[in-house]
Amino acid sequence: MSDAKRIGRYEIGPLIGKGVGASVFRGIDGEKSVALKLASPTTIAPERLAALRETSRALARIRHPAMVPFIELIEHDKVVCLVSELARGESLAAIMKAGERFDLRRVWEVARQVLEALDATHAKGIFHGDLKPANIFIDKNGQVSLTDFGLANLVPNAGTPEFMAPEQLGEGRTDARTDVYQAGALVYLLVTGKPPFSGTREEIVHRVAQERPTDPSQMANKVAWQLDWVVQRALSKDPIDRFGAAREFMDGLRLGLQESIGAPLPVVKAPAVTDAPAAVPAKAAPEKAAKPAPEAALAQKAKLIAPKPKVEPKPEPPKPAKTRVLFVDDEERILNALRILFRDEYDVVTAASGAAAIEALKANPAQIVVSDQRMPGMAGVEVLREVKKVSPRTVRILLTGYSDLAALVGSINEGEVFRFVKKPWDNDEIRAVLKEAAAVAAKVAPPPAEKLQAKKVAASILVIDTDNSLAKGLQRMLGNDVTVHEAASAADAAKVLQGSDVAAVVGDLRAGATGLVSLFRLLKAKRPDTLSIMLSDQPDSEVVAECINQAHVHRFLAKPVNARELQQHVTDALQRYASGFSEGAASLPDRLVPDTA
Repeated sequence: MSDAKRIGRYEIGPLIGKGVGASVFRGIDGEKSVALKLASPTTIAPERLAALRETSRALARIRHPAMVPFIELIEHDKVVCLVSELARGESLAAIMKAGERFDLRRVWEVARQVLEALDATHAKGIFHGDLKPANIFIDKNGQVSLTDFGLANLVPNAGTPEFMAPEQLGEGRTDARTDVYQAGALVYLLVTGKPPFSGTREEIVHRVAQERPTDPSQMANKVAWQLDWVVQRALSKDPIDRFGAAREFMDGLRLGLQESIGAPLPVVKAPAVTDAPAAVPAKAAPEKAAKPAPEAALAQKAKLIAPKPKVEPKPEPPKPAKTRVLFVDDEERILNALRILFRDEYDVVTAASGAAAIEALKANPAQIVVSDQRMPGMAGVEVLREVKKVSPRTVRILLTGYSDLAALVGSINEGEVFRFVKKPWDNDEIRAVLKEAAAVAAKVAPPPAEKLQAKKVAASILVIDTDNSLAKGLQRMLGNDVTVHEAASAADAAKVLQGSDVAAVVGDLRAGATGLVSLFRLLKAKRPDTLSIMLSDQPDSEVVAECINQAHVHRFLAKPVNARELQQHVTDALQRYASGFSEGAASLPDRLVPDTA
């Protein structure tokens, strides 16, 4: 029921704020004040209203410290009303209008809470889409509260262009990467005091779509280049180039701010989204148990008195020992999450630093080590390199917050990483990676001495390149004792492999990245003794990650290649082939046919 002064059970009070497509009033529900956002149904397309109904049902069920609780959606023939609790504190827009500036530590506290709320709601399939200073409230204790979750598409193109992502200006699409862009624009504002772009609405729309914002370091003192890189990545025009998740952006932002401040920032345990309290149903009166018949009562009593036959317990078969997994991360929150996730399946051990991990490994070997890359003191690649020295047959996995090319290449060439997993991880993905690693760890064992003596070196390698310069150079370096086969593509290489026993395959990405990755993946599955070496003049972090996770490349070298280094890696591959060492065993294929599409 709605009239001029009421809607539903709420009394409509004074106007709080007015936007392009809706107005916000203070509402009264008994003794409680709420916020009433009113919009005309004629301005909302039917499909948007249907999506709003779905979003409102989900919003009403969840609670998070950095979210203003949503209560309900009321539809009337003359108005659509969104009811939420009143935000505590003052809006960020009002704070900044008053001339208040944020130091970098306070930037972190505000941005961290915003990104934690986004991370939690994204996991529930809810996106904000209209993240701007007017929708962010901060109370006197520094607690952040976000309003208007999931309401960006209520009225098309009604947002604030300074904080709209390029894709919102076109098709109006909103997803997790849209929120990452808007969070990046917010961080830019907090660091520099200005939004990424300014001007008339038309000028801002053009710049958002076409221009790269000025680096924050050029507008604010003490801003390190790492922070420039993080913010610019969040503000990428193409969503695929941005951080893939709010948690990933937060990890990068913390590192960039730390480099700018010159001191570590506190990592606070992220609060989880909880369900809104449900109504407690009335208790039903307990039913009286029926009295048994006299005969039944006597039989039951006799049964209780009669002695039970003694049954000797059967000895339980010994349980197989769990695979031991050592997780290394400097954030206790991450370690706790991994411990809880895998404690039922594995013997989980944790270490908060690389040094602690190596000591733990020396005291009690682990079959698998999973290390974060970005840690103070010793980075993940360095940890895994030390793990290789201490326990060469331990399966090693690198866990990192965002694509760091140097770390990825190092993880192949120094740590010999089995897999690369990006943070924030998908539980099913990391569970599958650990399962595969555990299977490999069970198979990897020192080869028998007689095998080492019996197996001879297959003094043969295969070079895949669009010209024969690489093959000729390797032939000169290795001498006539090693046969060098040549192929111009992955398909040609597959034909060579049908009739040749090769110790190593050296491939240049110019010959086709898709085909080479597919070929190397087949090699690892079918011929685990044959090692692969990838070369590229323009290494891309995504390609490098794919080389680790799919093709299991033994080495990855950036061109121009150091000839001595390449010779050393090929020689190492020949020696490893001779030793019979491989991560698991598989039968030789009848045919190797890579996907060259």
